[in-house]
Amino acid sequence: MYWEEKIDLLAKKYGQTAFKVPFTDWPEIMKKIENSFIIKENANTHFSNWAGNIRQKIKFDEVAFNKLENYMVLLSGSIHYWVVIVPGRNPNEKHYVYDCKLPALMALIELCSGDFYIIDKKYQWLTYFNRDREANMVHVYKSGAHKIPFEK
Repeated sequence: MYWEEKIDLLAKKYGQTAFKVPFTDWPEIMKKIENSFIIKENANTHFSNWAGNIRQKIKFDEVAFNKLENYMVLLSGSIHYWVVIVPGRNPNEKHYVYDCKLPALMALIELCSGDFYIIDKKYQWLTYFNRDREANMVHVYKSGAHKIPFEK
């Protein structure tokens, strides 16, 4: 099944109240994320190669991938987040953005085989989840000094 088909199934399952694909707004959203959290070293790279260019990148935690669901429940279930997915293993791949509430966010992460980012919709914080497939671990990074929901 292709990525787009999986996303269509998520959209049907969760509906517009919990899962949205910003079809027309995605470039503006991605640009705001980049302006807030990503150091642009090359003007020709758009919406990719974020992992190595996160502004004020701080390793926050690491968690087993099969325990990630327990980690995600620290997010509020009543608000929406931007979720940026890197569908493959190559950081050069195009990044895709989605507007999700917690249940849809968790389902989206399960579909993803690559890294992903969760971003506050007010652009106050970014959390980067780097998947280490060999160790079945996820390394968690944050951008900047703002407190993220995963901090206790």
